[in-house]
Amino acid sequence: MPGGSTRRSAVVIAFLCALPACKGNPLDTVPDLTAVKLDLKAGSVAGPWRGTSVDLTLAFDLQEAGTAVSGGGSITENGVTNDSRYTVSGTYQRPQLTLAFTGMVYQGRTVEGRFQGNYDSSRGVRGTLHLKGTDYSKDTDLLLQETSDRGV
Repeated sequence: MPGGSTRRSAVVIAFLCALPACKGNPLDTVPDLTAVKLDLKAGSVAGPWRGTSVDLTLAFDLQEAGTAVSGGGSITENGVTNDSRYTVSGTYQRPQLTLAFTGMVYQGRTVEGRFQGNYDSSRGVRGTLHLKGTDYSKDTDLLLQETSDRGV
């Protein structure tokens, strides 16, 4: 059909040019999927978590009771799982997650850990893990992420 392709192109161009003149952009009604995903995920911190740093990995489960959180887990240093178990306690007042790790053994020392970060990214909670023991102190960057791994 002569001019068919040209007419279709003209209709498409006219439609695209008219879109800005429409009241309310139809795309404004589509939710930001990243925000929706974070909202669903960050609504609760109950469940399994994994924390990763340069030379250690934490694996723990959290339970929630109001704003209080608690649980327990294990630590892996440089790829070797430590036989000790530690407890976790803290608070979650969205977006702030504050955790204390008690009974942790790291580099052959019994240490306590403190962590605080905001759960404002679908990638997890980033912050500094402060480790303290007798004559020992270390700070390490840590990324905490919810996991589906129930092997804690």
